[in-house]
Amino acid sequence: MWRVDGNSVNYAEKGGGSHTKMDSNPVSKYDPEVRKKVGKEWNNPYPDKSRADYFDRDKSEEKANEKLKR
Repeated sequence: MWRVDGNSVNYAEKGGGSHTKMDSNPVSKYDPEVRKKVGKEWNNPYPDKSRADYFDRDKSEEKANEKLKR
């Protein structure tokens, strides 16, 4: 199984688009379709239950791990 770390590294754009070439483009093919459609309006979910965009990361990870065991 392959896993891709899509975390960003802050490369300066001043140097001819280094960030786009080295960080954005290589992992963009692994972005979920919904993120591609939403584009710049994409917001990562937050683990803070008081926020409207709350996302239970622990429960999500637990579910994913259960699926991997199958």
